Amino acid sequence: MKQAPKKGMAEVTYLDRGGATIIRAIRPVSAEVRRVPVKLRVEIYRQDELVHADEINRPVELGRQQSARESLFSSSPGESADRLVVAPIGERTVSRRHLLVEPLAFDRLRITNLTSKGTVQLGDMLMEPGSMRELGVPYQLTIGNYRIRFLSGTGMLSTFPVPGPMVPDSEPSDSVSVPSVDLALLGPHQSESLLAWLQAITTVLQSAAHSEDFFQRAAGAIVELVGLDTGRVLERDREGGWTTRTSHARPSPLDRVRREPSQRMLERMRLQKKTMTRQGAGMNNALGSLMDVEAVVVSPIVDRKGEVIAALYGDRLRGVSASAAPEITRADVLLMETLAGGVGAGLARLEQERAAVEAQVRFEQFFTPELARQLTVDPDLLTGRDTEVTLLFCDIRGFSGISERLGAAGTMQWINDVLGTLSVCVLKQRGVLVDYIGDEMIAMWGAPIEQPDHAQRACQAALAMWQSMPTISRRWFDRLGAETRVGIGLNTGMARVGNTGSQIKFKYGALGNTVNLCSRVQGATKYLQTGILLTADTRARLGEGSFAVRRLCEARVVNIDKPVMLYELRSAPGDDWPDLCRRYEEALQQFEGEQMEQAMTSLRDLLATHPDDGPGLVLLSRIVPLLNRPGPFNPVWELPGK
Repeated sequence: MKQAPKKGMAEVTYLDRGGATIIRAIRPVSAEVRRVPVKLRVEIYRQDELVHADEINRPVELGRQQSARESLFSSSPGESADRLVVAPIGERTVSRRHLLVEPLAFDRLRITNLTSKGTVQLGDMLMEPGSMRELGVPYQLTIGNYRIRFLSGTGMLSTFPVPGPMVPDSEPSDSVSVPSVDLALLGPHQSESLLAWLQAITTVLQSAAHSEDFFQRAAGAIVELVGLDTGRVLERDREGGWTTRTSHARPSPLDRVRREPSQRMLERMRLQKKTMTRQGAGMNNALGSLMDVEAVVVSPIVDRKGEVIAALYGDRLRGVSASAAPEITRADVLLMETLAGGVGAGLARLEQERAAVEAQVRFEQFFTPELARQLTVDPDLLTGRDTEVTLLFCDIRGFSGISERLGAAGTMQWINDVLGTLSVCVLKQRGVLVDYIGDEMIAMWGAPIEQPDHAQRACQAALAMWQSMPTISRRWFDRLGAETRVGIGLNTGMARVGNTGSQIKFKYGALGNTVNLCSRVQGATKYLQTGILLTADTRARLGEGSFAVRRLCEARVVNIDKPVMLYELRSAPGDDWPDLCRRYEEALQQFEGEQMEQAMTSLRDLLATHPDDGPGLVLLSRIVPLLNRPGPFNPVWELPGK
């Protein structure tokens, strides 16, 4: 029997990032509390470009502008939640109040769907209005045309039960905790103690290189460990100037944070690419930014090409630090250079993380989030190769006429809604979004990773797309005055898959006859008066009884010599489907055997009970001109167009 905790004790459950229990323990309540970071970094991308970055430490409501007075990407405080504007007022795919994001402990966040009607897509999950999900960080989601990424942050601290000793409930300190070493006693030569100390400093800096707090720690180390009064991390901007990234100062009668660093010292350091110091007699008659400064030291931070991209800058005020060492020693210089090396390594790591995020953002335009993460780790999966895939082409019918009625802005909203809904169907079946070409979408299964059931997945996606059309039509019927319709074609075969774009613009997809034929099969849906067509190669991989499929005809499509057998894939067939398939197949076999009168009779009987059967009407229209025409007969239908 489970024993209840005694007074003053508490049962604490610790979870991993996936939410699974990793340990349960009963511990003293007072020993369970320490402070852990719950700040999140928010990055907003539009068309692969980072357009806004922010940090949050309390609930934030995301949505489009509520009025023209609100600035895009502006944030404003509220009583229970802040508000962050992520889309302009005219972008109807984003609600005024779309999502509520709450940072939690243990690198997690909670997302609530604030919309009254719309669902929110989180990877493979659909969030209904008012529903809530807890997710691990990092995490990325899409709102309208924007990709929003959440990363771990630091800074704001909150109280949560976690394993370990109690930490005093005090304000966080910017100082760096390292082994205590008195540099003045070490002399001019390096010693094992000095090297161990410097190594400890470097380890602390490198371990913190993933967060903004890393720069603050570096500035604090200049002050606390070198014994200076002010420490700064400066970055070189595109115009060749210097911007203070962060600074740290001892309390003093002078405001050192606002005092500008010496541009002459920075320029000398940049040109010589080495640490520069100025102190003692060299400070006599110093003017400008060096007035009242007793000593100054500046160390370069270089990139992989050896270019100076940033600097560590520290100075000591004249007559303020009575306990400080009288001069900047060689040990102080060595420490500054070690810190600069650590900051350089940290900047390189941050650049790699940004590149990885940008790569994943690009990948997630085509792939599911899970596959995008896998490709980030193993990009060789994208290397061009020949493999069997199933392609899907989907075209929106009547696009030109609808766009003329809606205008440019309305057409963009409509096409975004339609293609966005269809894309979710592809991603749910682990497909790859290859491309959008105007009103047409191309998807693929079977690459970059093997999918033995790629044909089945493609057919499931096609059926889901077809079943989503009535909902889309209802949303837009009042503005269009007509239903939104699509035609879908599928084909399976060998193709060359890889980067079909260029080194400048990446596009993962397939090339070859399999792709061309699939495009033509999609076009054939117009002539056969049906919604979804697939080839014999796709049909052969489906098995018997798994899908509602019937053979329609053998056709030769434009610009492809070899005829192809076409099959209809039916969504939600009724109880009469087996009878319809049997009777149509009987009429088709009679047609192929040149038994035109029998075929006509069979089709008339079929259409008497199924008057809306498009393929039956088409086959009948092909038979009538052949009844009294002598000469050779070819059952292959030459399609009149694409």
